[in-house]
Amino acid sequence: NGFIVLEIQGEGQFNDAEIRQWLSNGFWRRPFTGLLVNPNDHGNFANSGEVNDVRKFFKIISDGTQLTIVHTIDSNGKRLRLALASDVEETINFADAEVELKLSLANQAFKLTSGSQGTVALTAGALWNASYTAD
Repeated sequence: NGFIVLEIQGEGQFNDAEIRQWLSNGFWRRPFTGLLVNPNDHGNFANSGEVNDVRKFFKIISDGTQLTIVHTIDSNGKRLRLALASDVEETINFADAEVELKLSLANQAFKLTSGSQGTVALTAGALWNASYTAD
């Protein structure tokens, strides 16, 4: 019932193959590197890509070799939705929980369809039970 939503404003699109690689852990139990989480950011714990921690926040699927965060690219390639775990409210009950998107590791995850780099922007938001907020 919930998603983290990234949307490209302007003449750009998400590159599906590169997004899949960015949202995968590369091999079965390896930690995720493109996205880190912290269920309790009281300064006691560093952000983590460990599978058990990421699974508290996001739905994860396996292809038999690696794990990937469930995601959808729609709106003509302009919107990326990361599916939140169905029990995220029960497992992450701290107001200061955090998700860190390591966009610098998302190599070639975006492509220009026309225009220039200066005319493209990325917005992030959250969708929960059909209620949307964006920054």
